[in-house]
Amino acid sequence: FDFIEFACRRLNSFLIVSSPKKITHVVHPDGSTTNTGKENGMTVKFEKGCVNQEHTLEYTVQRPSGKYVYNDSNSTTQVKAVSHKITLDYKKVKLKGSINISTRLHNDTNETGDSDSTDDSNIKMILFKQGKLTIQNPTRLTTGEYTGQIIDSEESVLFARIKRHKNLTAELSEELELFYGNRMLCNILLFFEKKHGKTIHLITACCLKQHAEFICAEHQKDGKVRVFASKDLFFPPHQRIRIRPDGCLGPITTIEGPQHSFLYFMYMAKDNFTSFSVEFWGSLGNAMNAVVEFSADNQKRGALEKADFNINNILVPRYFHRANTMI
Repeated sequence: FDFIEFACRRLNSFLIVSSPKKITHVVHPDGSTTNTGKENGMTVKFEKGCVNQEHTLEYTVQRPSGKYVYNDSNSTTQVKAVSHKITLDYKKVKLKGSINISTRLHNDTNETGDSDSTDDSNIKMILFKQGKLTIQNPTRLTTGEYTGQIIDSEESVLFARIKRHKNLTAELSEELELFYGNRMLCNILLFFEKKHGKTIHLITACCLKQHAEFICAEHQKDGKVRVFASKDLFFPPHQRIRIRPDGCLGPITTIEGPQHSFLYFMYMAKDNFTSFSVEFWGSLGNAMNAVVEFSADNQKRGALEKADFNINNILVPRYFHRANTMI
């Protein structure tokens, strides 16, 4: 399976991401061949002389999940299609020769009439080693397959069809992981809900990019005001987000003192959001900008986004509207 989504008491829904499939293969001195699967699968060929005697090795295979829509017109993606991704510790298996890898990409055939589908220059063999990637141009065989070699202890390898005229950027590695469910393309949204005395109620949502428009429409239909939408962010499936108010906003002060300035929430579900309250430091119409900082709490640590907005534009019109209705 690629993912399972179901209801529970604490969240409306959450995601379980499948782990890579482990495959065991016996390599023979005269050479051997194995295949990772049919559609977008790889043929892995161990040449004669790779081993002196039969050797059992283990490698993992990740298949494109199909959950990520690679031709999403709203995203600036670089990749159109990917093969299976295999991971092998070349040094650990102590092979004496190279490994030939070949594949035929099928998962972009729905784009009929697109000249990219026959443009060999767009097919790349991508090798991962210690988190860094190397891009090679594979050889096209007469069978329509593309082939290349693993020679120097690369950890993972895949084939990808890169969109025409796309300059490969630093986000390529994370974008590739979208296809395998290792990353999700997300947006962070922030909404103003209401003000009560010095307390301001806000709602933040971290959602998959394809759900952002729907979530905005639903909150705005309920009278919420969207004050911030982040750029596209690549998150692992278990990313946690920290929220810190700043500017004219601060944590609520209680008898025991100010509350902890960080709130946590998980991002996975379409309708996953959290409501939180902050204290308004300033006077109506004469307050500095409101700031809400979002940072990562695990794996992808550090600052993610910062919502910086003029809260007077929200509070002043609401004040006069309320005053007029009371006359």
